[in-house]
Amino acid sequence: MGLIDKNSELKNLITKKEFSTAINPLKADVKTLKTGVSTLKSDVAVLKRSVLNIENKINIYSDMYEVNKWNSEKLANRVNKPEKHAGIKPPEEFLVSGL
Repeated sequence: MGLIDKNSELKNLITKKEFSTAINPLKADVKTLKTGVSTLKSDVAVLKRSVLNIENKINIYSDMYEVNKWNSEKLANRVNKPEKHAGIKPPEEFLVSGL
């Protein structure tokens, strides 16, 4: 019985050694993947900040556009009223707006 137990232990040791040998490349691959994922995470963080910055700039430009549009309409109304009153019809290319 002692010989059978030793053979079983020997088979287990060989199996464990083979397993360790087989798993070492996988461990290296996992380490590489972890490094890659870490790099991707930092890249995504940079992209997120960039997108937020772009969104903020778009919002600012949108606000500026609205203010300029409003001012342009005010100017058009201001110019159009005296022109109409005086009977002046400016050439098409000098119209401030389509009002």
